[in-house]
Amino acid sequence: MRAPADTMAACTRPLREALNEALSSGRFVDTKIILYSRRGSSGCITKPKALYANSHVLKSVPYFSHLLSGTYSESEPKDFSESIDEDEQAENYGHSSDSDLEDDDHVVNSMAKTPKKAAPPKSNSLGPSCLPASDKRPAPVYGEWKEPSGKGTIIKIHDVAFITFQAFLMYLYTGQIKFAPYGSEENRRSRSTEIVSTSEDSIPRPSPKSIYRLADMVYPLSFTTMGLG
Repeated sequence: MRAPADTMAACTRPLREALNEALSSGRFVDTKIILYSRRGSSGCITKPKALYANSHVLKSVPYFSHLLSGTYSESEPKDFSESIDEDEQAENYGHSSDSDLEDDDHVVNSMAKTPKKAAPPKSNSLGPSCLPASDKRPAPVYGEWKEPSGKGTIIKIHDVAFITFQAFLMYLYTGQIKFAPYGSEENRRSRSTEIVSTSEDSIPRPSPKSIYRLADMVYPLSFTTMGLG
């Protein structure tokens, strides 16, 4: 779903400000948001994970503009490298039936169904030593992903699912959002939430109910302010 033109313009302005500042500072991410992603078999909400954003974009939403104004403890800079306790449980999660939360039993079943990768052959008759000199190219070197370093604002949200907020952030950046089919079993799955992929299909689709609930929390009027009503 694409937002109306006036909403798109509202999305573009803070993003331009963020990009302009990043050109001289060399830093685009200045805010870390911690949200919970899983519902345990006992019903507890757990496994907090981090998303990263730019404060200019977040401040386009009244709730975050107020939160990041400097009068709250959340606005004080903290070290991004602080570890997250994955066993920590959410306090007062107001929507325990949230379909955007992963279920423990679904995660276990998904892991059991994952096929094992075949072991590579011990030798290869066409290994590097057998290739013509012109075909000997250096192998690409891949570094491990590391969290953004330095200090920034860290916000912990106790009653919104990780997937819901990831989709909401994408909406703030692009003005677009795609929902999971209503009542779909996809809502109770262990969806891949790896945000390093560039494939459009890899972007999680939240449930409409979860997004509308979030919008009602962060916008002072109603979810129709998002242009989704």
